[in-house]
Amino acid sequence: MPHLPATQLVTTRTQADANLPFSFIHSFLSMKLDSLLDARTRVSIATDSKATGKKKGAGKPSAYNEYMKVQLAKLKADNEKTGKKNDHKENFKKVAESWKTA
Repeated sequence: MPHLPATQLVTTRTQADANLPFSFIHSFLSMKLDSLLDARTRVSIATDSKATGKKKGAGKPSAYNEYMKVQLAKLKADNEKTGKKNDHKENFKKVAESWKTA
């Protein structure tokens, strides 16, 4: 590859680039891409709670969560007493509707 003065160096494809085999350019770009992806993976692994050993706090349940938990349990118990089939999807709809007026 001929030596070019700094003023003639460009980042676009030049005649010198044309002389490089495609496989070399392809492998070079692949390595760059792989290193970028590896860096992102390292960041996500380092910030993951499992990697840092810290447990992520669940936080305090909302009033809706508490209401749903209690009411679903009551409805399930009532259905079992009366011998009705417990369909969680239907029970959830009923309890969610009752939350609107609670």
